[in-house]
Amino acid sequence: MGAAPYAAGGAAYSFYVETGIPIFNFIVNTPIRMVYLLLSPLPMYWRGFGDMLAFAFSSLFFGYSYYIAVKTLLKPSGQHKEVVAMLLLASLFSAFVFGWGVSNAGTAMRHRDKFYLQHMMMIAICYVKDYAAVKVPRPIAVVKGEPAI
Repeated sequence: MGAAPYAAGGAAYSFYVETGIPIFNFIVNTPIRMVYLLLSPLPMYWRGFGDMLAFAFSSLFFGYSYYIAVKTLLKPSGQHKEVVAMLLLASLFSAFVFGWGVSNAGTAMRHRDKFYLQHMMMIAICYVKDYAAVKVPRPIAVVKGEPAI
């Protein structure tokens, strides 16, 4: 693993897996670039308190949204699975496209902010699905002349 061929600076991703065959380079590096886009700055690359805050409030949000979506899709029953699956696919496709366009932690944070609404919708739909199955008891009707229970 060496430095990415076109990235420079302190926040540049410090990886690039070279396989010798261009299509394999693409296949091997794509998931790595997607993870870096969504979770950078990773703890091993923190340069200060600002990077820690960015990881705590931004990176963990995206990681949590993927966790909730996958957890929802793996449940045997539930509503809105199709919507969650489509939002998950759309967000993974966005990470795929932007992952190859970004090679710097600061730029990754700026570009992944475009995904916040999509991920908030995904989380909201996952939670609505969980609470939609809860039955609320109906109030007991009181008939005149009978004591209320």
